[in-house]
Amino acid sequence: YLAEEYGRKIGCRVFFGIEVTMELYPSVDLLIYGADPEFLKKHPYIYDYTQKVAPLLASKFSMENDEYQFLKEIWVKVYSEKDQTRFALKVYSTGQNGEPHSLLNDEPIYCDVNKGYNVLKVDLQDFNIKIDSNSFFIAIENLNIKNNVFQVKEDGKMINFFSPSICFNKGESDKIWFGHLINGKIKWIQQLYDDEFIKDNKGYFNFQIELTLTN
Repeated sequence: YLAEEYGRKIGCRVFFGIEVTMELYPSVDLLIYGADPEFLKKHPYIYDYTQKVAPLLASKFSMENDEYQFLKEIWVKVYSEKDQTRFALKVYSTGQNGEPHSLLNDEPIYCDVNKGYNVLKVDLQDFNIKIDSNSFFIAIENLNIKNNVFQVKEDGKMINFFSPSICFNKGESDKIWFGHLINGKIKWIQQLYDDEFIKDNKGYFNFQIELTLTN
């Protein structure tokens, strides 16, 4: 607080703030004004939102017929920069605020991916995943494992990126949520769009995921 005290003495207004450089895009610097120590204590997740890729990407689905309540198959389109990468599928119920809530699959569902574009068909019948609500989420978990890492040179530095990545298409509604691991717990944030973005892109972006249900 020495800068603030000195500023007051000379009649200069002092703003507290922090400068954040994004890990994935080192050429991008964010200046956040008004971020004094007390603010950072109350909002420790600022670092997580700006520095890290969300480990969980979730897409929301609605139940159109309660006669079919068990997940049978999922198709998902992904892209990988290299062979033998892997991600995990997770299924969540919907919480009171429309966010992903309880995990519905007891066992991990791992999917292996080859280099390039892949349309993966995943048989879920053996997992016996039952949907009891009007909506649910299919989530892709990015795994921080050695085989998933590849490097790109930017501004003379080698930057780590992760594969695989899920593909998008355009949709009429917003279904995407991001899950960040904060203090050992997952905090879900819905993808935000402004009117200008929706107008320019003629809609929203959704993950390329399809599924079938059975009884």
